[in-house]
Amino acid sequence: MKVAATIVAIVCLAVAGTASGQTAIRAGEALPDELSPSDRTSSDGWRYDCFTLETREGALYSIDLLSREFDTLLAVGWHDCTGGENGDYERDDDGHGGTDSRIEIEGTGRTLHIRAQGFTVQDAGRYSLWVRDIPAFSSTARYLRPFIHSGRTVTGKLSRDDEGADAEYVFDCFQFDGQPDQRANFTLRSSDFHPRLTVYRGGRCEGDALASSDGSSGASEVSLEVNPPTGGRHSIKVWAGMAETGGYALSLGALQGR
Repeated sequence: MKVAATIVAIVCLAVAGTASGQTAIRAGEALPDELSPSDRTSSDGWRYDCFTLETREGALYSIDLLSREFDTLLAVGWHDCTGGENGDYERDDDGHGGTDSRIEIEGTGRTLHIRAQGFTVQDAGRYSLWVRDIPAFSSTARYLRPFIHSGRTVTGKLSRDDEGADAEYVFDCFQFDGQPDQRANFTLRSSDFHPRLTVYRGGRCEGDALASSDGSSGASEVSLEVNPPTGGRHSIKVWAGMAETGGYALSLGALQGR
């Protein structure tokens, strides 16, 4: 971790908390708060605050947790604010740079639960939580979209304008919701390039791969079955061999029990 980054100056907007101790926040708001010994704690001892965001289906959001007083850890999910205790959360501890956190996520029309905490059980102090809309035309929005649903096929085209174009391999990134008690079966077909698939936790096609398949040499179709170890948002990378581009069709079969 780097030394704490400078916090952007923001206007503080007050909102009322719910009876359950959750605080509602809307896109465009930046709320000040503080982690203190009186806050709720998780089963493993971390103190945290809980916020809720009513999302719009297909809308894109950037969520930042900023503090000069402690190393932040941000978690978001669609279940509740128990975070790691139910395993369906996406987490970040330095996405905004230094010790500040950022998560970018696509809305589903449901309530998003946001958990603000420190990186260690000892962390405490003042912080700000900032939620913003991501414009649909921005490069970030293009990177987060689209979402692939079970039983559907999406078509696309890898080109030198895609993510990774400055490297040897270009790729497209799709999000899907994984469940730990279900198998997700993907099939990628292309007559233009050697198809390859890789699955990740979270919606960014980043980090350690959960599963990957590149088929056999010269194949025009590749399949990949994934058993997500936890629920929540996952992503699948559609990519090709070095310098390859062209059209493709990606299918996600109906989710099946293990």
